[in-house]
Amino acid sequence: MPEAARRARTELDCFRLFFTRAVVDNLVKQTNLYAQQAGAGESSLGWTPVRRDDILAHDAIVTNLKRLRWRLGDGICPRTGCTRWESVPHVFWQCGFVPLLWEWFQVLAERLTFCNTWAVSQDYALYGLSPPSCNTSVRGILTFVSASIKLASLTRNPDMGLISGPDKQIGQI
Repeated sequence: MPEAARRARTELDCFRLFFTRAVVDNLVKQTNLYAQQAGAGESSLGWTPVRRDDILAHDAIVTNLKRLRWRLGDGICPRTGCTRWESVPHVFWQCGFVPLLWEWFQVLAERLTFCNTWAVSQDYALYGLSPPSCNTSVRGILTFVSASIKLASLTRNPDMGLISGPDKQIGQI
């Protein structure tokens, strides 16, 4: 048994046995090349080039864009009124109601941490990077709420009760 396999202690360690840096870099290159050849950058659908972090953090999430790569759909976001590619960044950061959820989260984070200098970023929303400075229990609450927002973002029903009224105010979560 190779030494690296003996040292593997976590799921990520095991993943890295097969998906080396070179393999992930090639996945990124080939995914972006495929998008370029398919004309995604020329369309109005808002293609954003894939990064290494996208592959590592979100490759298991099945979006319509991934289904398109498998030739099982059109790749378009299924939410009413949205006509963009449904990628992971789109689901968790860009699609219609999702920015409203993160705005609500921002207010909650400010109230719990007593800090208004930290702002929710795309890196926080997608990868959990650069969380606010706070004690462990508050960070646990914020992590739970942000995970709930991600779960709501994955829900394909746009009328799930989190957003109400013509002005689209955030409802009770």
